Amino acid sequence: MKVHQPNSFFTKRAARSFACLMMLMAALSLTAHGQTNRSSLIVRVSDTSRAQVAGASVTIEPTSLSLTEQRRVAVTDADGNLTFDNLLVGAYRVTVESEGFAATKRDVALTAEANREIELVLRASDISESVVITASEDGYGALDANTATKTDLPLRDIPQAIQVVPQTVLRDQNANRLDELYKNVSGINAFSNYQDFAIRGFRSSEVLYNGVRANPYNFFATPKLNNIERVEVLKGPAAVLYGGGEPGGIINIVNKRPQAKAAREVAFTFGSFGQKQLAVDFTGALNDSQSLLYRLDAAFEDANSFRRFQEFRNTQIAPALTWRANSKTGITTRFEFIKDNRKGQRDRGLLAPFGDTNLLPLDFTVNEPTDRLGNTGYSAEVGFERIFNDNLRSNGLFRFSRSEYFNRYHEPRRVRLADGVLIADRQFRDQSNDVNFYAPTFNLIGDFQTGSITHNFLTGSDITIIDDGFTASFANAPFVTSLQVLNPVYGATNISAYPRDPELYFTDSRRYGFYVQDLIALHPKLKVLASARFSRFNDSTRFVYPADETANSSIQDTQSKVTFRTGAVYQPTSFVALYASYTQGFLPQLIDNQLPIFGGPFKPEESEQVETGAKFNFLNNRVNATLAAYRIVKRNTLVADPADEDFLRFIQLGRTRSKGFEVDITGSVTPRLSVITNYAFNRIAITEDSDPTLIGNPLPNAPRHSAGFWTRYDFERTPLGLAAGLSFIDRRETFDQRVQLPSYVVFDTAAFYRFRTFDFALNVDNLFDRRHFIGGYSTTSIFPGTPRRFKFTTRYRF
Repeated sequence: MKVHQPNSFFTKRAARSFACLMMLMAALSLTAHGQTNRSSLIVRVSDTSRAQVAGASVTIEPTSLSLTEQRRVAVTDADGNLTFDNLLVGAYRVTVESEGFAATKRDVALTAEANREIELVLRASDISESVVITASEDGYGALDANTATKTDLPLRDIPQAIQVVPQTVLRDQNANRLDELYKNVSGINAFSNYQDFAIRGFRSSEVLYNGVRANPYNFFATPKLNNIERVEVLKGPAAVLYGGGEPGGIINIVNKRPQAKAAREVAFTFGSFGQKQLAVDFTGALNDSQSLLYRLDAAFEDANSFRRFQEFRNTQIAPALTWRANSKTGITTRFEFIKDNRKGQRDRGLLAPFGDTNLLPLDFTVNEPTDRLGNTGYSAEVGFERIFNDNLRSNGLFRFSRSEYFNRYHEPRRVRLADGVLIADRQFRDQSNDVNFYAPTFNLIGDFQTGSITHNFLTGSDITIIDDGFTASFANAPFVTSLQVLNPVYGATNISAYPRDPELYFTDSRRYGFYVQDLIALHPKLKVLASARFSRFNDSTRFVYPADETANSSIQDTQSKVTFRTGAVYQPTSFVALYASYTQGFLPQLIDNQLPIFGGPFKPEESEQVETGAKFNFLNNRVNATLAAYRIVKRNTLVADPADEDFLRFIQLGRTRSKGFEVDITGSVTPRLSVITNYAFNRIAITEDSDPTLIGNPLPNAPRHSAGFWTRYDFERTPLGLAAGLSFIDRRETFDQRVQLPSYVVFDTAAFYRFRTFDFALNVDNLFDRRHFIGGYSTTSIFPGTPRRFKFTTRYRF
């Protein structure tokens, strides 16, 4: 497959962008004055009886790579108190250890406006030579997120809804794939069983890694979560910082980081449908000075499925190395290798003849046992952080990824009646897709003061280069036999005899962006956020049809746009923040879809969102809540043409509106009770179009109501913990008006036990074995959810 090299325009553009940033760096260095961007942290340590714990060791360590001078260790005084002074503002992790108690951790975010005070409660650990389980040693809640502003600002300072799913939640739920965490965030649900979801009613498939577009997983190979620290979901358009994307929001996966403190864990999972998985997670320092830190995550999975013929073989290896060059500079390199091999796939789900979703058993498939899918992925990244002084710092990241994907499978095309027999016609598809991503980004962050007004100023640039090569060949009847739906006979095919007339697509995509942002503190209780971005999109594609050169075609498209975001936050008290914001979005259509054979060319998508809400911190910041109400308007949405039975052509809608409200609550209600819960109401419909019959129609896979709940309780003075939860999705439309997916409620439960250095967990998903569908396209493709499933995991820490 041809791989396109970056052209000279990229080199010149990058040089100009970085030159501009260097000039801005110098300007900010001269401008920054007056304010010292530092704060203090007061730590109070007690036990479950609220008695003070004296002599406890408290470690405060920044989550940023390069703030090594801020890592400190001290002990509490006779009253269980301790104060860390003169800390740079930012995000930190506090760890408390004391003999006879289990270690406790808490993430905190320091700001310049006021000193922070936190209380950590220790639980006894000397019961029958075992250790009391902490409900969440790292907590279910989060106080900061980088995705919304590209800086580690507290969530309460951001006038936009953003939800964080930390590793503790993923671990307690034994989540293995990205689509297993949607239930933890309001307003997001699966669209299919691929890397395919809807946020606030808008379909999306784009997943960022550490803030950039360079995903080693193909669309049909859902990301695994073994090396994930947290997942951040930013609601609403994100074009102002990331240059594109659907207006519902974006998902950003944050990888685990090397840590100075040694920790090693081996985990083995076995469960229903033949699942077996071995995972390791090692981290620590490589030298006495702790200037070199490492991390190694690896996982090997072998599993079958409730779906007929399907088998999974997955390998994931992810080493990382951090070099703390000095107290102001840190560099991290990270690599990842994935290999995903599947038999009996690509899976297109169940058939729903004439709209009947209950006719067929969950294991029915049109796939043959010889069908195959594979994805081999690679990624490499280098990130740095540099502190110039208390008021000026920079960071950058270069990430490369490559995905090598193929499938050879049988695709359902239509369902029909023939002499009273229900028949499924099939097509054979042999496809391969090689994609290279190159994604450098650079940011400069300055904290300065103009009179009595303080600023947190960000400026940066990013470039995303995508080289995409796609090859496909198809075979239809009479070479591909049809299936009798109610009495399928497999194996009556001869793949080697199928005719192969390949189609080739070569796509080059170049995205360039320059952005500025300022969080302005007009008053300690009033902050204003203003952002702007210039984006340029250069896309081209070539379609090559060797069997008929007259069918060859090509197309190029260039788009530029300036997008804005503005908002304000009013904080009447330390635990309440009221906010409102306006955000714009812009996204050119995929260049492949612009070809005339698909109905193109099409106008770019444009959108804007108005959002208002409130953020609360309860119980000394142990519990966080977000209430958000929004209205999104999107123009020029591209959808499958319902008049095309093969769903190959698209049409463009005039105007779509999504409006609703969401509630998210996360955190530890007590030291033993943790909870993560959400509810979303969304109403999305076409409001303007040249075809009046479409007005009022909802978008597919956009439920009116959805909710999720998960809670964990750890019993006092025992090593036992229990958890339970549910997820609810309302009924949904599909692309085919004849097919409506029913609503469902699925219950999950788990039990935990800790003995010395062993952790045991039993998870039961879909406890009551509810038949349900997570998403769907049409009568030939609806995607069943997993029936009742058991997973037992043993973790050994040493």
